[in-house]
Amino acid sequence: MGRETPPVFHRKREIQRLRETVNGTDSFLDKAKRYTDITELPPELLWLFIERIVVHKKEVTWSKHAPQTVEIYYNGIGYVGSGQQDVEEALEAPEPQDAEKPRQAS
Repeated sequence: MGRETPPVFHRKREIQRLRETVNGTDSFLDKAKRYTDITELPPELLWLFIERIVVHKKEVTWSKHAPQTVEIYYNGIGYVGSGQQDVEEALEAPEPQDAEKPRQAS
């Protein structure tokens, strides 16, 4: 009776992870509220808010215009996707072929 089934264990672990994320987010927001009028970005502020920055290799080496992914991990929150990749993928996606074409009134 004391042993938890694997799905229950994983759910409890996920709930704990989400609680930690919420606590980290609250802490991040508390810090951010102290700095509402930032006119410059000194290293101390970067260290306060940024955990790490990961710069990936370019898709095409030696190209000036090739896309390059940069991930910013925030203290207490972790990585927050920018959504830019989703926008780019949506723009590049072909239109569905089986979509109905608008009909003209007869």
